[in-house]
Amino acid sequence: MKKPGKTIKLKDLCSITSGELKGDGDTEIKGINTLDRAGKGDLSFFSVARYKGLLGKTKASCVIVPKGFKKKVPCAVLEVDNVPLAFTAAADAICGKRNHSVKGISSKSSISSSAKLSSGVKVGDFSVIESGAVIGPGTVIYPHVYIGCGTSIGKNCIIYPGAVLADSVKVKDEVIIHSGAVIGSDGFGYARI
Repeated sequence: MKKPGKTIKLKDLCSITSGELKGDGDTEIKGINTLDRAGKGDLSFFSVARYKGLLGKTKASCVIVPKGFKKKVPCAVLEVDNVPLAFTAAADAICGKRNHSVKGISSKSSISSSAKLSSGVKVGDFSVIESGAVIGPGTVIYPHVYIGCGTSIGKNCIIYPGAVLADSVKVKDEVIIHSGAVIGSDGFGYARI
């Protein structure tokens, strides 16, 4: 799926990704896409061997590849240490980061008086944050999320609707927890009684 964004030159993407560019630094990138669907002005990436057959056919203006990459490609190449990380940084530069629909702290949420919410935390409708929970700055909690007693969540995390973080769960910085995830539940098996 093509993701259009702002126009950025390859030399700037090279700087953003800490990569080594093989190609014209003035080439303009306007979007991101998969190897097989990319066209002029698109950036794509290659990191899984089973897709190497698509490299020779891509119409992308540039492909991000691992350092030391030797295969011939019909476009500019940006060699990096970590392809997924570099592609994420490039995609953020081109398309921008996602704007979250959650604004402020909903009056329809239930937050314990002993929970600690840092600055910039957003909490959606009908979310529950139990006693002793600590939420780091910039974290976004979508509606219908449950955060148990003593759970700590780092900065700039995103917790999508319906996620459950049971008691005493520890989540580091910049983690994304998707809808329906359950973390910290009972799970040592079942015993007949």
